[in-house]
Amino acid sequence: MARKSVPSKTRESRKLQDYRAEHQRHILGEEVKPYQTNIARGQVVGFNYGDKERWVFIVHPEWHGKIHGLDIRHIPRRDLLPLFDVPQSIPPEQFYKTYIDKPWVKRWDCYRTYERDAVSNVSIIIYDTDRDPDEKDEPRLKNTPRNPVIPNEDILPNE
Repeated sequence: MARKSVPSKTRESRKLQDYRAEHQRHILGEEVKPYQTNIARGQVVGFNYGDKERWVFIVHPEWHGKIHGLDIRHIPRRDLLPLFDVPQSIPPEQFYKTYIDKPWVKRWDCYRTYERDAVSNVSIIIYDTDRDPDEKDEPRLKNTPRNPVIPNEDILPNE
């Protein structure tokens, strides 16, 4: 007789956690854009997808015709903030392998892809990345996000 698969309690409890209220306090505003708007990696974008409103940290705006991102309602703010420090000069593949794959895909259930044709009511969310006083003591967070963290030279591509 085959054994039944039992879901992990740890993973199940993560799925039930909703961090929207935590993020809501740090949204300074929204800038509504046309449907064909140019979105970039590192932006937080709000849009309707199906029957739900989504808030997504953009990992790649157009990979094989889909938007790739992290659904921020499943991510605590303290874990999201370091991603804003990553420089835009890092190529998309390196960004995914270094900052997204193991830390996010393996740990949280938040990585999503969205069909561009099914996205509507796009708005760029102006997200406050300044650290709160209690977040500045966090060892993995820099106090000033305006000076991006430069990764070790060994992960940068050779030119």
